[in-house]
Amino acid sequence: ILTAIFYPVQWAWAAFVLLSLITWWLLQPSVQLNDPVVHRDDAPRLFVLLDELSAKLDAPPIDEVRLTDALNAGALESRGFMGVLGNRRSLLLGIPLLHALHEEQVRAVIGHELGHFSKRHGRLGHWIYRVRLAWSAYLYTADHYDDGIDRMRRCVAQLFLPGFIQRSSYWSKQCEYE
Repeated sequence: ILTAIFYPVQWAWAAFVLLSLITWWLLQPSVQLNDPVVHRDDAPRLFVLLDELSAKLDAPPIDEVRLTDALNAGALESRGFMGVLGNRRSLLLGIPLLHALHEEQVRAVIGHELGHFSKRHGRLGHWIYRVRLAWSAYLYTADHYDDGIDRMRRCVAQLFLPGFIQRSSYWSKQCEYE
């Protein structure tokens, strides 16, 4: 409103759009990792394998390896301050998955995850994954909400998430295939 008083209406709309985009960016979901970190001294064979595969795939260096309780593996690239400064690459390895596979299969899984880093899928792919995960939480929580904000988030999630999943599925499938 103040912009419209002192500047032309076009400036007011531009300021509104810019502030809306900044607000939207700041409210993007983030992922908190609480799984234990594996250090090079704790698993030297694993890190020799990681170094070998990273060099072979021209993957950027991994900042941390974390063990999870999932029957899955993942490559997570998280951004630093306000999603702009810094980058942290985390390789997530599920303990049940490591127990279920032979060494060559583990090598293939880790190679696949490192491929996400080497192909730079993190710039959009991780954002898509985090948005799906965070907004899904609003859809699949209990029907009891503490305040109007939670009810509004659920309403937005019901309107936003199905279309977002449909449109982003192509990108996600391409990343997995690549």
